[in-house]
Parts: sequence; C-alpha cells; structure tokens
Amino acid sequence: MLRHMPRSKKNMVIAATVLLALVAASFLFAVNAAHKKAIYPKTPRQVVDLFFQAAIAGDAKQMVSVSVDPCIESKRERLDYFSGDQFTADPLLSYQIVSSNPIDPSTEQYVIRFTSKSGPQIGDLPYRIILINNEWKLVFDRFAIDGIPNSPTYGSVSRINGCEARESAVDKIKDRIKSFLK
Repeated sequence: MLRHMPRSKKNMVIAATVLLALVAASFLFAVNAAHKKAIYPKTPRQVVDLFFQAAIAGDAKQMVSVSVDPCIESKRERLDYFSGDQFTADPLLSYQIVSSNPIDPSTEQYVIRFTSKSGPQIGDLPYRIILINNEWKLVFDRFAIDGIPNSPTYGSVSRINGCEARESAVDKIKDRIKSFLK
C-alpha cells in the first residue's frame, strides 16, 4: 500500500502511525499508574482491611497482593495456600482490630480478633505490617493457640518461628506414605 503513495504521503502515514502508537502507549501507562495506585494501599490500616476483607471474600489474589510470607516466596504457591483447605473448610466471617501499635517507622502491629463459620476464634492474633519498597505489606505469620480448656495458658497465642508451620501433620503423613511407595 505504501509503495504506490508519494513520499510525502508515506511520511505522513508513518508519522500518524507513530503518533497513534505514542498516544496508545501514554494511555496504557496512565491506566496502569491509576490501577497501581488503586491496588496498593497507602496506610498499614488499609493493608489490614484489604487482606481480611479479601479473606472473607475468598479472594486469594488480593490476599497475596497485600502480604508477604516468610515461608512461601512463590506467588503461585501463596495463591494455592490461600485457596486451600485451611481457608475454605472454616471460612472467615468477620474480623475486628483489637489494637494497633507502631513499632518503628516501617513496622506496625495490629492485633486481630476473628470469627469464622465455626464461631469466634480463641486468642487474638498479632500481625505485623511492614514497609517494603514504599508499600505496606501484611506479614503472614503462623501462630500456635492454646485451645485446651482448663489449661493455665488457654487462649494464649505464640508466633511460630521458622517455617515448620508450613507443613501440616497430614502433609508429613502423606510424604511418609509416598516415600514407602517409591
């Protein structure tokens, strides 16, 4: 098509195409910037609300986008984890922020009380919100809760250090059975 046009018209068509491409690229950049502003919260409180509202809605993608996990780095694994049985078997119905405390300029702690389908959870959980690359993220830690009635430490909560909490007893049994079948 361009072969049969005079040189000046070819230049105008090329210039118009380049201009159109620049306008389209600028539009996509602006849309992407607006989208990024909408997704990434500006305060630790917004992170807490987005994470737990997403947990209530079963939105694993949103949970992943506003959190970090010291035990699981892969987004795919984190999506699988947040979509797994521990979140679907007894779904979260509501949460309440019991307290919030700044720890330092890049860390805050929020204590959260949950109610799931089976009822109120024993013990309030302390979640840290940290600043990473100018974005606040909820640190998804694992916790141990003493749920033994009449125990002197009933309801006490402790953060499980390391990533041993990642594997459940069932996972360990499955792995052991698989090792025997090999």
